[in-house]
Amino acid sequence: MSEEPYAELPNSNVNPYLLGQFIKVIKQFWENGGALGLFADNVPFNFQINILIEELFPNANFRVAGNHPGMKTIFGDEAGKLIHEATFNRKIQMIINYARNSISHSLNEFYEGKQISYFVEKPENDDLLYFGKNEELNMITEPEKLKSFVPFSKDSDRCFNSLFYSSNDNKGNIVINFSYTKFFLEMGTKCTPRYIQIIVS
Repeated sequence: MSEEPYAELPNSNVNPYLLGQFIKVIKQFWENGGALGLFADNVPFNFQINILIEELFPNANFRVAGNHPGMKTIFGDEAGKLIHEATFNRKIQMIINYARNSISHSLNEFYEGKQISYFVEKPENDDLLYFGKNEELNMITEPEKLKSFVPFSKDSDRCFNSLFYSSNDNKGNIVINFSYTKFFLEMGTKCTPRYIQIIVS
C-alpha cells in the first residue's frame, strides 16, 4: 500500500483499474476471513493505506503520516507495554478464552527500516497527512487511541509504527507495518526475512 495521493481519482469510464475498486476487493476478502499484511511507506507514499483504514474502520481516529529516519535495531518487550522507544511487543495475547502467540514469538530483535511513517491523530485537513511536516502532526503515544488494534512496535523516535488486529469474529487478522522499502531493498537486514515469514504464516 505505497502510493502518492492522486490529484483527482480516475474516472471509472476511462480506467477500469481503480484504487476504489481495489479497496473494495480487499475489504470483501477481509470480511470473508482473509488475513491482511499491509506494508506502508513514509509520506507522501501513505495515501492508499489511509484510504483502506477509512474503508475498513470508518470510526477510527488515527491515520498514517510522518517520516522518521530509522536504521536502528528494535528489541523485544516481554511485557508488551512499549514504554520505551525502539521496542516491540512480545506478549502473548488473550483472545476471548484462549491465548494466541504474538507475531513476534520467534523474534528477539529486528531492523526497524530506513524511512518510517507512524500513527497520528486524524487531522482536520487531510493534506497534512501527505504534505505536512512532522511537527504539524499529533503523533499517537497512547495505545487506547489505536483501538481495535494492538501496537506491535515503537520506532526509535518513540512513535507507534506497526499494529496488529486479532479478529474475534469471521473477519481476518491484520498486520500493518510502516517500513515498506525494508521488505524490498533491505531484505538482508537483521531478522527481516524471519519477520516476513511470521507475518505471512
